[in-house]
Amino acid sequence: MSLNTIILNFLKKLLGSALEYKFSSFFIFLFSIASIILVDKNFYYGSKEYIYLINIIYASSVGFLLTLVAYFSKKKKILLAVSLFLTGLYFYYLPFNEDYSTVIFFSNYLCIIAICISLLLYIPFHNEQKDNQRFLNWAINIIESIVISSIFGIILFVSLYIAITSIVILFDLKIEKFIYAQYLAIIVFGVFCTHYFLLSLNKNPQASELNLTFYNKIGNFFSKYILTTIVVIYSLILLGYIIKILFLQEWPNGVVVWLSLTFAIFSLLTYIFWTPYENRYKKLLIFVALIQLSLLFVAIYMRIAQYGWSTNRYMIVLTAIWLVGAFVYILIYKKYRYDYIFLAFALMLFISQYGYKMNSYYVNDIAQLNRLTQLLSQNSVLSNKTDKTIRCDISSAIDSLYTHRNIEFLNQAMPNIYDKYKYIKDKEYSNRYYSFPNYATEKLGFKYLSNWECGKNQTAYQNDNIYIYSNNTTDIIDVSGGYDVMNRNTLTIFHENSKYTIKIPTKDNLNFSEFDMSDFINKFKKSDTNESKSVKYNNDDLTFVAQDKNMKIKLFFYSMSISELSGDVVYPSTYILIKYLK
Repeated sequence: MSLNTIILNFLKKLLGSALEYKFSSFFIFLFSIASIILVDKNFYYGSKEYIYLINIIYASSVGFLLTLVAYFSKKKKILLAVSLFLTGLYFYYLPFNEDYSTVIFFSNYLCIIAICISLLLYIPFHNEQKDNQRFLNWAINIIESIVISSIFGIILFVSLYIAITSIVILFDLKIEKFIYAQYLAIIVFGVFCTHYFLLSLNKNPQASELNLTFYNKIGNFFSKYILTTIVVIYSLILLGYIIKILFLQEWPNGVVVWLSLTFAIFSLLTYIFWTPYENRYKKLLIFVALIQLSLLFVAIYMRIAQYGWSTNRYMIVLTAIWLVGAFVYILIYKKYRYDYIFLAFALMLFISQYGYKMNSYYVNDIAQLNRLTQLLSQNSVLSNKTDKTIRCDISSAIDSLYTHRNIEFLNQAMPNIYDKYKYIKDKEYSNRYYSFPNYATEKLGFKYLSNWECGKNQTAYQNDNIYIYSNNTTDIIDVSGGYDVMNRNTLTIFHENSKYTIKIPTKDNLNFSEFDMSDFINKFKKSDTNESKSVKYNNDDLTFVAQDKNMKIKLFFYSMSISELSGDVVYPSTYILIKYLK
């Protein structure tokens, strides 16, 4: 068989998978087209065009998975209609402006993806007789399809990228590598990989047989020597910690929460992957995991009693309840089914994101509202001389509510402050950036204190880093001067041979302008930081202005960290203004 025939047959199979999963394929192409337009037009972040295209991309990825779930159902037509409706509903409720909670947005999106994958595992076995072996076969088939399509995609991308780069260099073409790499990635991973994934899926999971070649060579090794080893290691760590608790008579700390949760998840996965083997000792994993989970509940109870509910703590509790339920279900019910466990997982995720007054964000926000209301009622007069702990707690509560954009609770705790903030931001000083937590605490009588200033999250910096931030982020940057673009970015500052530089793409994205920032950065390294490695500067000190033949730029750094060991600039948080000169 000739190479041309092999390629044509392969393309026919890919086309066949596109026709078999028509709606899923439609969403793949919609995703790819929106991505290509986004790369080609280079819309300003925050523009209507940018927001619409990004929303189409997110909705398309959700639609792809929802319709794929429907194709494996016996009631395919009904579920396809439902999945299309849900995709449209998801798109309708996506944010179409810049003022939204990115935390909730991305958490919702990731949970929806996880829900879809869980339903994809469950739906082929709905109303079928119990067959955990076929469920495992189906799960392995999905994993195998993802892995193989990804490997093929990487090989194809690298091969084509090298070929195109060679053509560009040999024929001296004026094409920026980053641009054609983006187009190539969209086509290869967005179109080829997804259709190859569809092609690799078993069309009838209910009748699938175990791929012995894959399982014996990979799955068996993974189960025996990776999953089981990890579980044993975690078990020994937690067992040693339990002995320490009993010996020293001390309460467990917060780290044990994550250790117990990780151990329980790996225990469940190990149990599932050991399905082909009837081992009477398998259930010992479940008993050990239940004992370890008791540590989790003690530790998380202490954290909640001390600090109150938060989104993370609520998610940990829900996940732990799901794990306990799954383990108890396996122990007491002889005809247990793995697909029900994953259906329960999908339900748990749905409740955590969309449950009426039961979702993780509402639980967090009601706790923060009660905390903020109590603090404000107990401290009617606030100033910069008020106890730092009180100012930190108020700043943290306001920041949490604003991060979730819970305007109702903010207005309830601090009447009219948010409305005034919106008016000032939108009307009076529309050319300046305002941070609401800074504005709110200023109106209450004191300057906002960040987590860093309150002593939180310093472990990453405290040993060898100088942390620099603005002493006034309420009104941080003057945008007057006719700039064309304003972006909030985490820039990469290159550090080589004691020289600091940044590279900004030109207007046509075919080249870069390079600016030397050595003098600007070095002045912060010379600061006297013997007493504290956390240093405040005024806005002028943190503003960098430069110009070349292509553009004029203005950067405002409202925070960054400089390593005393390597000299590298890490985590620079900036606003960048660009005025193109040609």
